[in-house]
Amino acid sequence: MRDAFARLGRYVRCCHINELWGAYPYRELFSLLAASGYDRFTLCEIPQSLRPEDGATFLKCYRAPWQELQTETMQGGKPCSPRAWSRSSKSTPRT
Repeated sequence: MRDAFARLGRYVRCCHINELWGAYPYRELFSLLAASGYDRFTLCEIPQSLRPEDGATFLKCYRAPWQELQTETMQGGKPCSPRAWSRSSKSTPRT
């Protein structure tokens, strides 16, 4: 992950994420994004269609691991860059 991000990270304009509970190294990805000053959205992709009421429940459940990853990338209680995560955090659903 680190080597690929070192070569391509400057070109990342949008980040699609899925299955935060899976084996993909999301902690490392979120850390690399924060360290690079990434201040854009992360988009939640799910492979199946959901009924609206199920989608709302899913997003509320998805929010917890997303926020945990976001919080872990902070250093000293502040985002790693002045604008890091500012727009991304607004894209999460409110409970």
